[in-house]
Amino acid sequence: MTGSVLERWESGRRRPQGRYLAKARALLGEAPGLAPTAIGEQLKHRREQLGLTLRAMATRLGVVQSTLCRWESGEREPQSGYLERVERELNLR
Repeated sequence: MTGSVLERWESGRRRPQGRYLAKARALLGEAPGLAPTAIGEQLKHRREQLGLTLRAMATRLGVVQSTLCRWESGEREPQSGYLERVERELNLR
């Protein structure tokens, strides 16, 4: 992680996600287990459960592979237009 990432977190322009969220909570004295599972982590877990490649899951979601990769890594979160598809894949609806 770079100083610029931390600066974006502190300014509210970005939020820590995934393993970085757990680490940030631990540094702040919160139990790391309390960190919510990010959508990207859930997507990756579901994709692996189904035995799908990044490309195959991206096709199911109607996005390019690099977008799904960013979601899974926690670098980005799905925009509202894709949340319905993601929820369907995660069986949240």
